[in-house]
Amino acid sequence: MINWIKNYSKSTKKVTISNVSNFFVACYRYYFTNYAWKKAQAKWREERVKVKSPECITLGYCKNCYCDFPEKFVEPDGCEVCYPEWMNKEQWLDFINDK
Repeated sequence: MINWIKNYSKSTKKVTISNVSNFFVACYRYYFTNYAWKKAQAKWREERVKVKSPECITLGYCKNCYCDFPEKFVEPDGCEVCYPEWMNKEQWLDFINDK
């Protein structure tokens, strides 16, 4: 979050109720969720970033919105460059079974 605050004027994410909610949901998921399917989806998102935008991994935050990793991997919104919106359990299981 510190990177986002320092770079707010350059960030693609501005202060909105939706973005504030996403931040708290991401923090909750990262620190308090222990479901295997959620961890797998976060890991998949991380792998997508490594492939599509390796510079973000090196920086430790998204170069578009300045959100910090690893919390960024569990936020409800998708990344405009790397991955779609967060999938619920049923969507996630369908997605990995269709691969």
